[in-house]
Amino acid sequence: MSQAFGSQATYFDHFFHSASLVTVTGLVDTPIAQTYSFFGQIICLILMEIGGLGVMTIVASVVTAFGKRMSLSERLAVQEGLNREDTTDFRSFLSTILRYVFVIEGIGFLSFLFIFQKQA
Repeated sequence: MSQAFGSQATYFDHFFHSASLVTVTGLVDTPIAQTYSFFGQIICLILMEIGGLGVMTIVASVVTAFGKRMSLSERLAVQEGLNREDTTDFRSFLSTILRYVFVIEGIGFLSFLFIFQKQA
C-alpha cells in the first residue's frame, strides 16, 4: 500500500528509512520518490515531523490538548526533554512552539510551491 509499484525495497530498507526519518538524519539507501507511493510519502512526512518536533513535544501537546493534567513526574520528564527550567505556563509554551513550526513550514511550503510551479 505504501510501497510504489515496481519498487524492490526490502523490510530492512523500510526500517532504515523510518529510523532515519524519525531521527532526522536524512540518510536513505533508495530514493523515497521511487520507493514509496503517495500514501507512503505522506507517512514519511509524518515521521519527519515527529522527529523534527521531538517525541516529548508531541506527547505533551496531545496530553494537554485533551485537557488531561500531567503528573509531576511527567511534567519533569517533558521539562527535561525540552530543556526548560520551569513548568509555568506550559500550555502556552507548547502552543507557541507548534504555532511557530507550522507558520515557518507554511511559508517554506508556499515558497517552494511557487518556485516549482514556475519550473514546471
